[in-house]
This record gives sequence, C-alpha cells and structure tokens, in this order.
Amino acid sequence: MSITMAIIFPVFILVLLAVIQGCLWWYAREVAMQAAKEGVEEGRRQHGDLHAAEDQGRKVAKNLSGGMLKDPRVTPEQTKDGQLRVTVRGTSLSIVPGIGNLTITQHADGVVERWTSPSR
Repeated sequence: MSITMAIIFPVFILVLLAVIQGCLWWYAREVAMQAAKEGVEEGRRQHGDLHAAEDQGRKVAKNLSGGMLKDPRVTPEQTKDGQLRVTVRGTSLSIVPGIGNLTITQHADGVVERWTSPSR
C-alpha cells in the first residue's frame, strides 16, 4: 500500500499543479485581453490618443492582475486607415518548477472615431 502511494501521490500532485498552472495562465491571458480592450476603448475616442490608450491599458492590467500577469507591456499603434491596435504582452505567474515564464500576448482593434461632414 505504501509503495502504491509513493508512486501515485507524486503523479497526483503533478497533475494538480498542472491544472492550477493552466488556470493561472488562463487568468493572466484574460487580464491581458481586458487591458487591451479597455485601452482600445479609451484610445479610439476622437483623434485617437495613443498615450491615453497606453495609460488605460496599464491601469487595467495592474488593477485586475493581482500579480498573475507579470511585467505587462502595453503598446498602442494607429494605422493609416484609422484603426487602433493595442497589444498587451506579459508573462504568467509560474508555480510549476521547470516551466519558467509563460509568455502572453493579446491584442484588440478598433476604429478611431472622427467627425465628418455630410457629403452633398
């Protein structure tokens, strides 16, 4: 009985840690996605303020992550066709030895609002 437990218990612990690690990775991924979405919503307002998008993305990542998304980097960019893309990169908290840092990259896109005059 004790030999069986000596074999099964470490496998059970490893599976449990893998499930917890998967949940931590998923949560950090969701935080990065929400930060990207909030950054786009802030930056797509009239004239597409990239600094506002970056600040909002960082604030959301910091407030929601609880330490699960480490070293979040928010990068807003505006294309010539009026699109705004906010990319959030970071790493997930790792509790399983030997896995290291799991890189997370999420982005959101949106159209920058602008005033136009009606065509006549």
